[in-house]
Amino acid sequence: ETMPRERKLFESFPVADEDVAPIVSANWDVTLGELVKKSQNYTYKGKTADDKAVVVRVTPDVYNENSTRIKNETTVVSTVAKNMDGLIAPPIPCKTGELFVRDEKTQLIVTLFEWARGETVYVHGDYGWCKDQSLGSAWGSWLGAFHAQTLQFAKDNPEVANAVQNWDVVHDSILKGAQVAQEDMTAVEDGSQFGVIHGDLNISNFFRHSSTNTLCAFDWDQLQRGWWEFDIAQSLFGIVMIQEAGPFGMPKGTKVDCDITEFTQWVLKAYRAVPGAPGVSEERLTRMLELRKEMYGRFCRRALVELEGNTELAGMKMFCQFVVDWLGGQKTEESNA
Repeated sequence: ETMPRERKLFESFPVADEDVAPIVSANWDVTLGELVKKSQNYTYKGKTADDKAVVVRVTPDVYNENSTRIKNETTVVSTVAKNMDGLIAPPIPCKTGELFVRDEKTQLIVTLFEWARGETVYVHGDYGWCKDQSLGSAWGSWLGAFHAQTLQFAKDNPEVANAVQNWDVVHDSILKGAQVAQEDMTAVEDGSQFGVIHGDLNISNFFRHSSTNTLCAFDWDQLQRGWWEFDIAQSLFGIVMIQEAGPFGMPKGTKVDCDITEFTQWVLKAYRAVPGAPGVSEERLTRMLELRKEMYGRFCRRALVELEGNTELAGMKMFCQFVVDWLGGQKTEESNA
């Protein structure tokens, strides 16, 4: 790992399909398909020899600084997935059994994941999910089951769990120095209150299996150590935003029938019903929602500066402008004290 360097939130290193295809073919016998999404990672669809769809995630690693994080992430996810039948789309080992491959020549890290089962929940402009109690329950059940499993993982593999990136280093340490209540700082030392969390379980990072009403989660690169309530807060954040700022990308004044109190109760009730799920506090959850606002505010203010003149990420710019208009340009650190 090299010396710290000046980073950007949206570093874009070009990735060529013709560089990725041979890596995927040689290490997994998978054929590279179309590019699905381009952000900090490049996400492709791939196809196995027996015609199964898989996800191919490519992380440019020009500065050789992502291997440790990805090793920890894939180790946790693959282990926990074994005990969460169908609720996680796990990484697929390559021919040597490793969970990712770093190609020295192209400086790319390639990780393959199973395709999540189920269907997309969110369709742009349709906010019916806000009032869907069965979705709130499935979401809470998933979080409870995942936290129960990472709690156990940390007992069995303390060195790996403790090496997972901390909540305040994600997004180039965007939350560094954020004020956190004393009791929350104290909780960091207590494995029953603070552990390995998904970090980004919003509505676009899982599919829903309608016949069993269960979720299958993906998008693991924000796996982090944090408070259980910080994870739940991320899941509730979309509804908080809709309720306080209105729905993003819809005409101004669009009203959506959302009740954050009601949805929170659906999530927490199901969460608490999971055997082995850690205890969570509603007071801390309230503080963690403030910390999430702090994160989005800092991230979006910095992103707007960084993305000035960038036409490729126009959608991200619009979203960040929306967030800054909602939260205001001022820092809100003191509100979380």
